[in-house]
Amino acid sequence: MLPSWCLADACSDQQCFLRLPRPGRSHCLTRVDGCYELASPQEKRCDFLLFVHARGQKGHWTVPVELKSGTIKFEDLDDIRDQLQAGADVAAKLLASEPVAGDPIRLRPILGYGDMALWLQQTLTRSEFKVTLGNNRQLIRPMTCGGQIGDVLRQDS
Repeated sequence: MLPSWCLADACSDQQCFLRLPRPGRSHCLTRVDGCYELASPQEKRCDFLLFVHARGQKGHWTVPVELKSGTIKFEDLDDIRDQLQAGADVAAKLLASEPVAGDPIRLRPILGYGDMALWLQQTLTRSEFKVTLGNNRQLIRPMTCGGQIGDVLRQDS
């Protein structure tokens, strides 16, 4: 069970935000950055972890989220991947302690960004930028700040 101060009602940080899934999907948003029960201040960590169950669909989504309001540069990509992987590792620990019965766990790491060149978005499609949760290995999905997380999950369903 998470302490209440680790729960969040909005996926926003500084000047970047992503809109949460629309009603009809049950979800739990956890602020990883600043919740030292989940990750110590010395460890890399993503900003948020979103757990989503879409009614009528098989599976639960685990969504590590990193928000960057500025311009993303090539030298930022390894650190972003490490932060999202750390979020997936935290999710694995949480899911081990609170197992979800029956349905598969699906992974979708998301980078919310303010500005990023198209060639950098294409660089994220290389295998070294994949994030792993159990035997599930997925590419990072870039989204501009203000985007709807539910749209990405619907595309991947």
